[in-house]
Amino acid sequence: MKFLPQDSIEKLEFDKIKGLVETFCKGDEARQLIRVLEPSSDYDRIHNDLKLVAELKKAKEYGEQLPIYPYDAIDTEVDLLKTNGYVLEIDGILKLQRSFVAIMDIESFFTSKRKLLMPALAHIADGIYDLSAIAKNIERIFDRDGSIKQNASPALQK
Repeated sequence: MKFLPQDSIEKLEFDKIKGLVETFCKGDEARQLIRVLEPSSDYDRIHNDLKLVAELKKAKEYGEQLPIYPYDAIDTEVDLLKTNGYVLEIDGILKLQRSFVAIMDIESFFTSKRKLLMPALAHIADGIYDLSAIAKNIERIFDRDGSIKQNASPALQK
């Protein structure tokens, strides 16, 4: 059952709103999600989304800033790693490293105080897999510019 007139999306300038929201996206995947976003009548989804927005707003009012950075999609690298014996190129490893650091920053952001301030957002972060061991191993081997460190193993120096 529809309650809104057919031209409501145009009259409400939904595309303009999506365009504005898209400017805040930090990655291509997020921008694509916004581009295909459709109005919803799902009460639970709307209620949950509004709760997340309210928590972000409240956090901003308290001077808290969720550490979200621009990011690159890592789907290709993850898929390649599923191939038995495949070794990523240095650029792919560093791309993973940047993503891991960003993910770990989000996870560590949610101290017990912040979990009280933003419980719904913290609940999402609770599902983050601990990537610190992998990130530390990459940092142990590579400089920030992608060069292999002098103290890396002789095999890696080749």
